[in-house]
Amino acid sequence: MILDALDHEATGWTPDVGHIINGGMDPLAKMIEYAELINLVHYKDWGGDPEFALMGEGKVDLVRITQWLQDRDYDGWTICEDEAPQAVDDPDGVTLHDGKWIHDVLLPSIKR
Repeated sequence: MILDALDHEATGWTPDVGHIINGGMDPLAKMIEYAELINLVHYKDWGGDPEFALMGEGKVDLVRITQWLQDRDYDGWTICEDEAPQAVDDPDGVTLHDGKWIHDVLLPSIKR
């Protein structure tokens, strides 16, 4: 894998969990495998048909990934991007949906 060839002292890796699962891989397994390279995490959910999905409505286990990051004391940035089809016509509504899902579902599910 190309990540094996990276100079770990010169660069890092920003896993995009939505694209990882879209490529047929388990995002968390890849993150664990290359944990020492992670410099930023990119959240995006994927519905599997092959559209991306609203945050929390797809196949990416964002809760499990977030818990793993919490357990490792990850202190870097995590960014969220939503490429669900609804984002084209209602970007403000999708942003509000994602914020509510993070507040109501994701954050309360994490053991600190």
